[in-house]
Amino acid sequence: EAVTLVDAKRRFIEDAEARKLSPESVKKYRGLLKQLEEFASARGLRYLRQLDLQELRDFRASWKDGAISSKKKFERLRSFFRFAHNSSWVKQNPVLLMKPPKVHQPPTLPFSKEEMEKILWACDLYPDNGRYRHGTPARLKALTLLMRYSGLRIGDAVTLGCKRVKDGRLFLYTQKTKVPVCCPL
Repeated sequence: EAVTLVDAKRRFIEDAEARKLSPESVKKYRGLLKQLEEFASARGLRYLRQLDLQELRDFRASWKDGAISSKKKFERLRSFFRFAHNSSWVKQNPVLLMKPPKVHQPPTLPFSKEEMEKILWACDLYPDNGRYRHGTPARLKALTLLMRYSGLRIGDAVTLGCKRVKDGRLFLYTQKTKVPVCCPL
């Protein structure tokens, strides 16, 4: 029995929610599958099995995203078709035959001493009254130095509690990946 793309999308999203994926992940899947639905509709394709290798290559070619976003979107598309294949809605996963977008990321280098001085100097440009809370320049410097010497992402740094620092070491679970982190400060 042929499964429509609309039905496959609904079942996939239900499964993603049942697996307790984060709301942000489900939202990204919804966005991709809506885009796939619109693409298929414009081409007169209704059933999932009509989306063959060439149709999916054309779909990928229609993306306006940058390299990193395209690669993530490609991974989500692969996951959707893995689900469809495992559900016996398609004979094979056509996305497995496609190559992912190439991503060239230059290495992230630490700031130079001069760059750090400029960043810390810029913290002093924020007023210490009015629209900003009292002590804003000092808090910005503390946040900047915490991120500089701990390597924490901004979301983890701004939610860090004092109890997480003991004996010159930082202990926490990262907000994004829930991975335990312990580093000297």
